[in-house]
Amino acid sequence: MASSFQKLTAEQVRARYREWFSRADIVKPIIVDALDETGLIHSRDVDAALKTSIPVWDSRPLLPPDPENGIGPNVLTHEIKLPHSQNWLRIGNPEEIPWIGELPDSEFPLSRSIPVDTFRGYEGLFQYRYRVKNWFDETHRESPPTPVLIDRTGPNSCIR
Repeated sequence: MASSFQKLTAEQVRARYREWFSRADIVKPIIVDALDETGLIHSRDVDAALKTSIPVWDSRPLLPPDPENGIGPNVLTHEIKLPHSQNWLRIGNPEEIPWIGELPDSEFPLSRSIPVDTFRGYEGLFQYRYRVKNWFDETHRESPPTPVLIDRTGPNSCIR
């Protein structure tokens, strides 16, 4: 009887593994200082860094980095996009996130912040997201964007 089972080569197995992991979802970040889901930041909070929360993502490395065997760290990058721009702008430097043995999933979400210099003097809406460079290749996955609405005026500042 003929078998319909096809033995895969090691390269085919790796390719399927990478494809499966590259489709894993990344959850949108949370702006801790926001008053609601619109991302509204109260005028009293706009002169300090904005606290963010980065949820755990799929496909974190289970082993310590070993570049010779293709095991590297995940790399986390923060980005914003202003309404008049088509491009995402990086905030700060990319950050290597340790493997699960050093930073277990139970220590997520990660507490990070958007530096005040990023939005100093700005009023209005911008988008915030994070990117994760996969440990097993050079591809990146982006989180869905989260709105941030900077309100420097306040509701009663025009009333005299």
